[in-house]
This record gives sequence, structure tokens and C-alpha cells, in this order.
Amino acid sequence: MAKKILKLQFNKAFTLIEVMAVVFFLSILSVSVIEGYEYSIKKMNESALKQELLSIRNAVDRFYLDNLRDKPELKHLERFPKTLDELVKAKYLRAIPKDPITKKNDWKIIYTSAETYRIYDIKSCAMGAASDGTLYSEW
Repeated sequence: MAKKILKLQFNKAFTLIEVMAVVFFLSILSVSVIEGYEYSIKKMNESALKQELLSIRNAVDRFYLDNLRDKPELKHLERFPKTLDELVKAKYLRAIPKDPITKKNDWKIIYTSAETYRIYDIKSCAMGAASDGTLYSEW
């Protein structure tokens, strides 16, 4: 009878190999969950960056078109805004948005020409490539 009790207690325990297999499986599972989470965060930031660029570009276009309508005497290049702050003061933007990738208000401004320094386009200052392989700085 003593042998049966000892045998039952031994069968209830896990072996070291079984414990290691469970730990290994859980570590692989947790790594895949973390990678999926990081990928979804990256996609969310990329989508937000596209939206911010679109809103700033639309504000520049509306500023230009309003100047075309209200001030037809201005030359073509003088209808663009001088700064992003000018877009905020004229209420085309509520505030200068932050770049979701860099988390800063840094934007690469493309000017109309070297003489006029008016905002024609805007790009991100973020380094690196997006999930589709394109560079953030090319957006």
C-alpha cells in the first residue's frame, strides 16, 4: 500500500521537460502578441501621419484659393502662406499638429522658391521607412 501512495504522488507531478515545453510555448506566444501590437501601433501612427499631412496641405490650398478670390492683385507665389503659424492665425488650422512618428512639431517645409519663401508643400521629418517600404520623408 505504501508503494501505491508513493506512485500516485509521483504521477501528479510535472517533469522538468513538460514545464520547459510550456514556458517555451508561452514565450513564443507572448513574442508574437508583442510584435502584433507593435505593428498595429506603427500602422496607426502612419495613418495619423497621412491624415496630418493631408489636413496641412488642404489648409495651404484653401489659403491659396481664398487669396486668389479675395486678393486677385497678388502674384501667384505671394498667395501661399509664409509660415504654418499664419495658417493657425487665419484659422485654417486649429494648431500646428505634431508629427505622429517623431512626436514633435517639426515639419520639412517645401517652399515655392528661394526668393519668396512661401509654403508650397510639407513633408515629415521622420527617419526610416513605413510598413509599405516607402520612406516617411517622401510622403
